[in-house]
This record gives sequence, structure tokens and C-alpha cells, in this order.
Amino acid sequence: MNNSNAFGFALLGLTLAMLPTVAPGGFPATGFDGTSARALWLHLVGGVQVAIGSVWLGQAAIGKFADGLATFQMPTLDRSPLATGAWAARDQSKRAV
Repeated sequence: MNNSNAFGFALLGLTLAMLPTVAPGGFPATGFDGTSARALWLHLVGGVQVAIGSVWLGQAAIGKFADGLATFQMPTLDRSPLATGAWAARDQSKRAV
């Protein structure tokens, strides 16, 4: 699977999950409590497909972030010693002010 497939899974899952809400006439109540088995099934399958697509996209994003952290290099500091006269000249200029 690639990112395009994952977006497709998530979009199809969202469509399946929203279909009973958008077009309730296509899902007649078949249960004794007034629920529709078709609507429940589409909600379940839609949720699973959204989860599959989201997990794929999430792990791809986390992988890219982790790669960026692994290759990050801290800047190096210049640890060369200062010339001996540099401190003395700096101290004299502070005292003159």
C-alpha cells in the first residue's frame, strides 16, 4: 500500500460510514428496535477502512519524522582556545568605559 491507496481507503471508509446518514431512505429498519442491519454494517466497514487508511498514513508520517530525528546533527561549537591577548584587550576596553 502507498499513500494514495491509504487516502483512498480513508475516503471510501468515510463515504461508507456517512451513507446511512446522508440517504436514510435506502436503509429501512429491519431490527425490532428500529435499527437497520445495512446501516450498522456500513458504519462498521467504514470505520475499519478509515482506521486502516489512518494507521497507514500515521505510520508513514511517524517514520519520516523519526528519520529526520535520526539524521539530525547538532551544530558543533568552536572549541579552539582564544589568543592570550584577546582577554586582556577585552578587559582593558571595559575598564576604559
